[in-house]
Amino acid sequence: MQLQRQPNPFSCLVTSFAMCLDIPVQALMDEIGHDGTAIVFEGLVSPYANRGFHLQELIDACLRRNVAVTEIQGKPCLESKGQTWFIPYADPEVRFVSHLEGNKGVLVGYSLSSRLHAIAWDGKMIFDPAGYLTKIEDFHIKSFYRLSWIS
Repeated sequence: MQLQRQPNPFSCLVTSFAMCLDIPVQALMDEIGHDGTAIVFEGLVSPYANRGFHLQELIDACLRRNVAVTEIQGKPCLESKGQTWFIPYADPEVRFVSHLEGNKGVLVGYSLSSRLHAIAWDGKMIFDPAGYLTKIEDFHIKSFYRLSWIS
């Protein structure tokens, strides 16, 4: 996997998927048809006003390449009427790490500054499109989008 820099502040997700797919981020944005900068929420300020990228746009791009995307949640839970119940895994961290080991995909979560962010994972190490995270421990993982090549 080759490190790529996100071309704008709204493109960490598309850049992370591009790294995992081993294609230039510009090629992936061209395929999807936008760069994420369009203002779609009038009355809000950037970055809250900008389109960014939706996960479904990236799943569709992966499927066109015979690559399946599976979400692995860091802390799976059930929610009902404002209540949350976490699935009682014997060791949820061991479960989650077992999905990371040796698998390529995109991690979505929060940086130390509590900013929602996406980074690429090659099965052993992170590739941060913003270039400021140095280790996985600096990232609060919400979900891992595991890429699996379909033969």
